[in-house]
Amino acid sequence: MLVIFFALLLTFNTLFASSVFAQKNGKTSLTVKSESVDPSDGTFKYGFKRLKENIALSFYGLFPAKKAKYMRTLVGVRLSEFKNIIDNNDKENIEKTSQRYFTTIGKYVEYLKLNPSLSNEKNDLKILLTEHYDYISPLKNKYVYESAEWLFIKQVMDYILLYQKQL
Repeated sequence: MLVIFFALLLTFNTLFASSVFAQKNGKTSLTVKSESVDPSDGTFKYGFKRLKENIALSFYGLFPAKKAKYMRTLVGVRLSEFKNIIDNNDKENIEKTSQRYFTTIGKYVEYLKLNPSLSNEKNDLKILLTEHYDYISPLKNKYVYESAEWLFIKQVMDYILLYQKQL
């Protein structure tokens, strides 16, 4: 029964994939996909997306390497959501989106620390976080120095550095 449910979930995710296009920042080779659903889409639509993610995380809990890979994917999704919010100057959602982004990274870091068999993932995550840092850094220039929005972006950058040290 669980296998059938998961197969349906994966089929649904494939049919309604959230990636629309990819965009690169000039400073890094990191490609950030645009999400068709982000926090600005409202509680129901975004909540449903998060529910699907949490169900997938629960299922992948049976397979540590797959769960780590999916958590890495979610870090990219959260970066995309964060970028979309900044690009749209959505000041109402920037705080909670920044918190979701660094919380997702934090959960991934903790998961890797609890699973020594995934030590190679730690090095990959360090590299990925460096790319994310380089990608995010110029985004804060869209806001006035030390404004609330600028500080939220700076806070994300500080968390990235903190998480890299924990790896």
